[in-house]
Amino acid sequence: MTRRKDGLWQESIAVTVNGRKKRVYFYGKTKAEVLRKIAAHNDRAAYGESFSAVSDEWWEEHEPTLSPTTVSSYKRGKARVDEYFGKTNISQITPLDVSRYMNSIIIRYKMAKRTAANHLIVVNQIFKYAVQNGYCESNPARDISIPKNLKREARKMPSREEIAKIKDSIDCTFGLFAYFTLYTGLRKGECLALLWEDIDFASKTIRVNKSLYFDHNRPKVKLPKTLNGIRTIPLPERLERVLKPSTGAIFNLHGNYLTDKQFKTLYGKYRAESGVTSTAHQLRHAYATMLYENDVPLKDAQRILGHAQSGTTLDVYTEIGRSREALINDSLRHIDIS
Repeated sequence: MTRRKDGLWQESIAVTVNGRKKRVYFYGKTKAEVLRKIAAHNDRAAYGESFSAVSDEWWEEHEPTLSPTTVSSYKRGKARVDEYFGKTNISQITPLDVSRYMNSIIIRYKMAKRTAANHLIVVNQIFKYAVQNGYCESNPARDISIPKNLKREARKMPSREEIAKIKDSIDCTFGLFAYFTLYTGLRKGECLALLWEDIDFASKTIRVNKSLYFDHNRPKVKLPKTLNGIRTIPLPERLERVLKPSTGAIFNLHGNYLTDKQFKTLYGKYRAESGVTSTAHQLRHAYATMLYENDVPLKDAQRILGHAQSGTTLDVYTEIGRSREALINDSLRHIDIS
């Protein structure tokens, strides 16, 4: 054991990880502290690392690579699986254990299919990291799937009355944002990131190639997650008529991109003035309905909406079809033969 120039005691031991030998270093203010740390390490090596310890290690490495939105989602998933497995030796966790865990949180939190799938992604990534770093030999979450009978998160379509309000309230505070979203189907972040230069009034198109997200209230621009997010969509005549071309961000405050707080304040004022209750995502769903009602083919709708998977667009179209069927069936109940 040696003493460094900064006064700390240092010792190293040889370990083997994934068949490769390396040295692990331990530091302490006293020799006794260093020896305690080495003993604790040897205990973990003998009895296995706890799930929560590996989970924390995984999180420390991967959190900086995630977007703020993903961090929030993953953090919830990590907290729940840490609570369940805690100090359990990660190498002793079986596929049956993971299956029981997933079933327990699905029931406890009444999870919809998408939420459960996101939680399973977190669990899978933790075990994948554990395998890569020699904490366990195989990934017990690899072959676990989400129950097929889980409910889907409902996409609420704005009513005809609600859409009429949006069309009539363009002069309200932030009214152009709702109107713009209604007639383009852009995601909130895509809409907020748009520059006037992204609109080609000659070709009547809008170029979508970036998205705005918020990092602790601060606006930041990022590229779309997939190539499908980069696309050119039509500029509807109804929207073109109300636009007054300028430069820079279309939706801005004093020339700067909106912060999260500013967006919420402006959209809150709009809803109060207009009586509109729909969220930005509901307006995107209204646009998808417009595509459906105008017989836009599935593949074209996928491109315009920027969906990475055709199955996502198919789910939207299927749900719209079912909603229309329910409305038609209800109306038919009240008809009569004259």
